[in-house]
Amino acid sequence: ELKDIVRQEHEHTKCLASSKQLNYERCIRCYRLFKIFFNPREECFICKLYICQNCATHDKQTQVWTCKICLELK
Repeated sequence: ELKDIVRQEHEHTKCLASSKQLNYERCIRCYRLFKIFFNPREECFICKLYICQNCATHDKQTQVWTCKICLELK
């Protein structure tokens, strides 16, 4: 079930997030390396972890980024 998959991904992310250096350098969702112009780092409004723009959604009204996993858990 989709909810179970999302919850498993969320648990996996919590384990990876314990390494602050890893998350500072790479997206917590897809593990791509952050680059200033080509893959900028954004902070998820809900979980506060760093994500790339491909793994997040930007709300133009509130001007915040939210990772797709957090959106699924809402």
